[in-house]
Amino acid sequence: IFGVLKRQNKTLSSQVQKTTFMMAIVLSILLILGYSFLIFRFSKNWFSVFLKQDILFKVLAFLCILLPGFLLIFLLSKEEYIYYWDFAGYWRKSIKFTDNFFQHPFKSFEDIYNSVRHQEYNSLPNLLLAPINKLIGITFARYIFSIYLIYAVPVSLLFSSILTKTSNLKNEKIILFLPFLCLLFTPFLIPIRYGFVDIVGLVPLFMILSLLIEKNFLRDYHYKSAIVLGILLLMLVFTRRWYAFWVTSFYISVFITNSLFALKKKSLKYLYPTLFNLFIAGIVPLALMLLFFYPFFEMTVLKDYGDIYSAYRRALPISQLNGFVSFFGGSILILSLTGAFLMLKKNKSLLLFLVSSSSIIVFLFTRINDFGGYQHYYLMMPLFAILTFKAITILAQKWKIIIPLFFLILLINNAKVFYFNKKYETGYVFSKVDGKPKFRDDYPEILKMAHDIDQLSKKGNYLYCLASSGVLNDNILKNTQMPKLDKLSNLFITQHIDKRDHFPNDLFLANYVIVTNPLQVHVGKENQLLISYFNDEILNGNLKNHYERIKTYPLQKGIDAFLMKRVKGLEENEIDSIEHFFKDAYPDFKNMYAINKNELKMNSVLKGDNYGIVNFTKNTLTIMPGNDRSSTVSFHLNPEKKYELKFNAAFINKESILKNCNAENDGEINLVIYLDDQLLDKKYITYKKDAVVSLELKRGETLKFVVDKGKNKDYCDWFTLQDFYLEPINKK
Repeated sequence: IFGVLKRQNKTLSSQVQKTTFMMAIVLSILLILGYSFLIFRFSKNWFSVFLKQDILFKVLAFLCILLPGFLLIFLLSKEEYIYYWDFAGYWRKSIKFTDNFFQHPFKSFEDIYNSVRHQEYNSLPNLLLAPINKLIGITFARYIFSIYLIYAVPVSLLFSSILTKTSNLKNEKIILFLPFLCLLFTPFLIPIRYGFVDIVGLVPLFMILSLLIEKNFLRDYHYKSAIVLGILLLMLVFTRRWYAFWVTSFYISVFITNSLFALKKKSLKYLYPTLFNLFIAGIVPLALMLLFFYPFFEMTVLKDYGDIYSAYRRALPISQLNGFVSFFGGSILILSLTGAFLMLKKNKSLLLFLVSSSSIIVFLFTRINDFGGYQHYYLMMPLFAILTFKAITILAQKWKIIIPLFFLILLINNAKVFYFNKKYETGYVFSKVDGKPKFRDDYPEILKMAHDIDQLSKKGNYLYCLASSGVLNDNILKNTQMPKLDKLSNLFITQHIDKRDHFPNDLFLANYVIVTNPLQVHVGKENQLLISYFNDEILNGNLKNHYERIKTYPLQKGIDAFLMKRVKGLEENEIDSIEHFFKDAYPDFKNMYAINKNELKMNSVLKGDNYGIVNFTKNTLTIMPGNDRSSTVSFHLNPEKKYELKFNAAFINKESILKNCNAENDGEINLVIYLDDQLLDKKYITYKKDAVVSLELKRGETLKFVVDKGKNKDYCDWFTLQDFYLEPINKK
């Protein structure tokens, strides 16, 4: 009977999974169809030319559009490299979202909504990527192709439609192959090549531009179009929050453009419709944001990113300019200037809008951050892309040779960036970004380190990585197995940036620490004391005698990484010294640098298998037992002092045990306390009644807590020591 029920359960489960999967496929088809319709609607100027062509030219244009994407897959498919932080952030999110979408499709929409409301890097861009990820796979190279197919190709169609709309192009073959030239435009491809999904923002951005041009820069009353503009502007900010700089510049630039137009016409009647349309386009997204996305509004508008990201704002204006030239390349910048000159005769309003909005963006953005990330240059893409292609399309009407020459420039630029780039490239004619396939010389050592961490994790150990550079950081170690999501769940997230993150209490919950010589930071030692202070102290400072070196890993650039095992917790005077150091360094960040002193006293932590967890938050020590391995926590004591130990032993999930667990069997553990391996106390505790413990400890060096699952399984055993107090009796 049991066998029959088990088979029936498997059959039912299989049927539910198939039904869920089919629902996800239907939703995927509907999403792609709706998205395709929007692209078609806003690209109709280009599609009107495309649909008139012979089948041969249609097929050829389609293959040309796919070609740059296929070349990216070919170049990146054999890399031996580990992408990390922003380079892998959306890749990781896409892997998780794709799995969740095809298992729980409707819940995924709720997750997107919540992520937009609360997360700085939300899941919205992953929605349209999920069907393609599922279809072709999600290795890094194929993930890049998904971004290319879902976002870069539509951007090229929208962009080509704007060019067709604003140019007097007669040659339909040139119009037909404009998307191909756009997709060869190196600045479009560079962020995609590095895994940045930020090109998603150019989709609503070019829709906004298309609608703005179509409605004559809002010089007539268009309340319906203004509502659509408002929704598109809101969607733009949702794709990535820093597109808010472009949105802000949009309102100001439209007003400036039409004010000058009204001044030229000597009549304010051209300005009144603009103010009306801008009001509608402003009040609609603001109302929607305040009603349904207030946490996003609070996070985007009210948060002081200027202070949080001050560590990243280091480049001087000349360095910023050099970055622009290096990214776009001198040839493209010269063509942009040529396009600006040629647009003075025609398209003055578009030129004024682009120049004013870009100037505002640069002014505002550099108050907060540098244009350091490749993705940030998408803010400037409308200006440089439109001006460059304007120059080409205008000049091509006089000299047909211009298109082949431009095509050659794009080919050389792409070849230098993605294939022939040298590390110390000189000259400014072409982009100097290194986009070649990546190969780490120390790739085997990184894999070995990740394997060792995995083995220690399986034994119940916690680990912490005190490194924050492109050579080594916690994210590199976690991403070694991608697209398989990491198994290194016991490797804590490193606190990297002083003013953004908080005191690394987890460092003292970890039995093993990875340090480096020389120190590895990426925004300067003065901005990363959380890394530099403890790395130096453990290697050669006051904390050296608390750790022993287990293994050495020689990395690239002459850097050595050391796996250190903690052998004892800290003394009171050492804890006080650490606390004074960070209070003096950041007197205005008392909450961020609050130290859990009991956590710093820990000797070792061993989490149980299965559901086992050990966590120390404020004054609550959570110790969930494992099924076969108990959870263990030990503290270092001063053998010359007596201590007072107090806590309330309780389960924090009492209601959940009654509702979701087996109330008769679950929620029970054995708590055993040792002082220097001598049994101090032993209690059997259930969720039905808390246990208050108060003990005076005789002199000893190690206090150890062992929590096992008790009489039954470890399921639902959310056990804690609340109001945990461990202090010397003679402490003043």
